[in-house]
Amino acid sequence: MISGIYAIVNLATGKRYVGSTTNLKARWRRHKSRLQCKKHSNPHLQSAWDKYGETNFDFVVVEFVSAECLLDIEQKYIDLNVGGYNIAVVAGRPENGQPRSWETIEKHAASLRGRKASPETRARLTAAQMGRVVSQETRDKISAAQIGKFVSDETREKLRVSHLGQKVSAHTRARIAEASRGRVKSPEERAKLSLANRGMKMSPEARLKMSIAAQNRSPEARSAMSAARVGKRLSAQTRAKMCEAQKKRRAREKVT
Repeated sequence: MISGIYAIVNLATGKRYVGSTTNLKARWRRHKSRLQCKKHSNPHLQSAWDKYGETNFDFVVVEFVSAECLLDIEQKYIDLNVGGYNIAVVAGRPENGQPRSWETIEKHAASLRGRKASPETRARLTAAQMGRVVSQETRDKISAAQIGKFVSDETREKLRVSHLGQKVSAHTRARIAEASRGRVKSPEERAKLSLANRGMKMSPEARLKMSIAAQNRSPEARSAMSAARVGKRLSAQTRAKMCEAQKKRRAREKVT
């Protein structure tokens, strides 16, 4: 049982169907059997098979990949296979493009749980993602899929723990800053952020870091922040909070 990425190539036109499997031999036998019986779930591939004939199709192993990284690598090749026979644009979906059931998703997740990718596989994944540009259509689909999605408190805690101690490179920080520059949050996003931050308390260490960062701001950053506030109206509630904070700060200064 050898896992990897494969392609069913139409030798007459060059079009191809891209897929992934943990057993390359068995997958090709299954594809071939369904195509010969005219029962393949992908109508585009079946139609081409019927038109050009079996002799004009070849099964090609594109890349040998470990089982835990199949879907990530497959997605890369699906994105590159523009105009091919694939119906589903998301790796892991059935050949007819329909979403998988929760039972199937859970079984697949359980089979991958606990597996760790080797350093070589991690390096290949990183190289595969470098320079990859996601189209606006794909971005819109991802955005639409996330709307209304609820993340449980347990999942939030797991995510928080998994990110503890992680250091973001200077290159990544620069990319995040560039992507966020000039972006205006919608009223819905502001409301969600306000609701998520309500009741949150920062640790003394976090407060100290924020204070030091504010003291070391460059003149350009201060000027940009000042310009961003010009013409901005504050609500009565925000004004009251700011006034209360100033009173407390003055009281502390008098004590010191």
